[in-house]
Amino acid sequence: MTTLGGGDASAAAYRYTAADPAALATIHVPTLVQWGEGDPLIEVAAAHKFADAIPGAALIVYPNVGHMPQLEAAEQSATDAATFLKQALGVAAPAAAPAAATPH
Repeated sequence: MTTLGGGDASAAAYRYTAADPAALATIHVPTLVQWGEGDPLIEVAAAHKFADAIPGAALIVYPNVGHMPQLEAAEQSATDAATFLKQALGVAAPAAAPAAATPH
């Protein structure tokens, strides 16, 4: 398998999974790691490695999703990203509608 740049996809996957935890530890911005549980290119263990190494990182692993959660679970991953960003920026989430006001 080759990547768009013509390189070996397994080599690209290795670069991601071999990421240096010390380098990841230098990331000091709110970070959300979104990963597909069934990613056939980069195993889910890499997601845990990233989230563990990046200070304060949040991790969401999507079941029944492969390498591209932003496409395969587009609505959920976008909602999760928006929620994460609002929390990271201290933006209050809108209050939930009272149960009595829920449309039937």
